[in-house]
Amino acid sequence: MLKLSLNKNVMTSSYIFLSYIKYEHFVYIFKRTVVWTGSLLNASMSDVVDTVLTVEEFSVDDCRCLHSALEHLSTGAVDVFHVSSCSTSAEVTLHEVAPDWLRVRELSLLFAASLQEVDDRWSDGKGPLALYFAGDEVAKLVVAMFEKTGRRDALIAQLRQYRHKTCTV
Repeated sequence: MLKLSLNKNVMTSSYIFLSYIKYEHFVYIFKRTVVWTGSLLNASMSDVVDTVLTVEEFSVDDCRCLHSALEHLSTGAVDVFHVSSCSTSAEVTLHEVAPDWLRVRELSLLFAASLQEVDDRWSDGKGPLALYFAGDEVAKLVVAMFEKTGRRDALIAQLRQYRHKTCTV
């Protein structure tokens, strides 16, 4: 009887150990899959941002449509990486695997912004817009989005003082 009891304990311990190994293997595979998916998503988002930055003029309708499309893209990315049944050891932050996701979010906000809101988000190279875009990139977008006015020209001059990204993510 003692021998049978020992075997049950060994079997229970073995089962727990194997379950743990399976869980750790799942976490490893999950993280690898997330990194691969994140790399693909990041490449896609980078291409979207680069393509948008090449456009020389946007109509009001273009801005509205781009805002909507970029908003849909950024929220869709969140949905892809949301796993509610996952433990904290397997969770991954989206911006860690797809840093250009933050650029897409900021670009989406930019297409819905007024000239004053762009200036506020830039905030002399210290605002959230400056985290993800160089001054020249924002200046190019401002030229493409807004009609020529004295305020626009003043903002463009300010933005061009910051040729490169002033902050790093």
